[in-house]
Amino acid sequence: MPFRPLGTQQPTSLILWLLAFLAMATLSQTAKKEDYYNLTDYLFDGYKKEVRPVFDDDNVIQIYVTFSLFQIVDMNEQDQTMKTNARLKIEWLDDYLSWVEPEFGNITSVMYKQSAIWLPDIVVGNTVTTQTQLGYKDLQVRINSEGWMDWQPTGVFLTSCDIDVTYYPFDTQVCSIVFTSALSTSSELAIWIDKKTPIDMNSFSPDGIWDVINCSASNHDAKDGKAKISFSLQLKRRPEFYILNIILPVLFLAMTSSLVFALPAESGEKMSLSITVLLAFAVYLTLVTDSMPKTSVQVSMLMVYVVQLMALTALSVILSVPLMRLHHRPSNKPLGRRASYVIILFRKLMCLADGERRLVKVKMSAENDNTVSIIGENKMQQVKANAVVPYDNDEKADDNCSDCACPPRSPEVSHISGELAAETLNTFFFFLFFLYSFVITITYVILLITGGASQEESTRLS
Repeated sequence: MPFRPLGTQQPTSLILWLLAFLAMATLSQTAKKEDYYNLTDYLFDGYKKEVRPVFDDDNVIQIYVTFSLFQIVDMNEQDQTMKTNARLKIEWLDDYLSWVEPEFGNITSVMYKQSAIWLPDIVVGNTVTTQTQLGYKDLQVRINSEGWMDWQPTGVFLTSCDIDVTYYPFDTQVCSIVFTSALSTSSELAIWIDKKTPIDMNSFSPDGIWDVINCSASNHDAKDGKAKISFSLQLKRRPEFYILNIILPVLFLAMTSSLVFALPAESGEKMSLSITVLLAFAVYLTLVTDSMPKTSVQVSMLMVYVVQLMALTALSVILSVPLMRLHHRPSNKPLGRRASYVIILFRKLMCLADGERRLVKVKMSAENDNTVSIIGENKMQQVKANAVVPYDNDEKADDNCSDCACPPRSPEVSHISGELAAETLNTFFFFLFFLYSFVITITYVILLITGGASQEESTRLS
């Protein structure tokens, strides 16, 4: 190896060190205002936002969408709509908006207002309002040096939702927000979703009525020649408010509908109580109806239950009128033989006291049809027909046979007063109405809870 003097090596090393320092200083240099001005002039010189940004017209622009849910603003069961506040993150490659970073101060990205850039014509497909462009004209779009666009418009979306209220308020709903292209065909525009995080819930504010238990996103086949994606939410209603404000008051009213027959007739409030309960059911039926969609496709079981209780209460009002008349029936007009037999049968079924003190012993006189013989304490009186006196318990009847076994020659029978008959029927209807109310209440509660659980399972998103 030939020998080189030390003086000849030092200038060469110094030059190399200077070049390396200058290169590092150039790379670490921050972009200046002129670099941004030059870059924007370079990008938008001759750029037309109306032209699809592809070098080859046969290329399909690939759009990638992520949905971020902020809040469920409203669920309108009557209009069957869902209002949500959300943000879309939309990314695509614009072939016309790219640059070489070192030529413009190593600028990696810039932001520009959306009104000056080509945007995919994505609209809400199932909106119930007028379709409008996403975002607003001064919303910024981030442009990457490689041409990737990052557009994040926010908005309040009012979309249609098929709400099934059969098991209200234990129901579960599935509502979707559909995004599609307004005019671009699938050969020009393809929309894809982020499979890893189809719906971003990190910024979601919990709703007081609906609980989001599941979510999913899916691509749809372009049946109409347009790209389409949908974001679905499985929503379960929080039932606590409805249990406290609707269901429990209705259950309490259901128990009071039978108390009309337990109230003594002497109080004079039987009709007032029955009508008050009927009006209370009408009010709660209105409350339930106001939250139901006006459709005949699905009928709420809770509404059917309230209507049945309301009909039961209306029947109690109707029955109270003849029972009141029967209670105030004159004492000289006892019930007939067949009616008396029915009343006695009811009293035996309900294990009530015999009540012979209010039984009347009547024996028709063979000599005079207009008079009756009233059997008392070892004495007999001749009074007008239909006259009644209390029957003595210690005195045995002359005829103890039933109607079928009695010979025609013995017209003597024990009759029952109207007051005792009304009391017996009131007791019978009280137990009957109470039992019916209890049975249908337990039945509908079980149907609502189990039906709501099955609906949640059947609508679970995959």
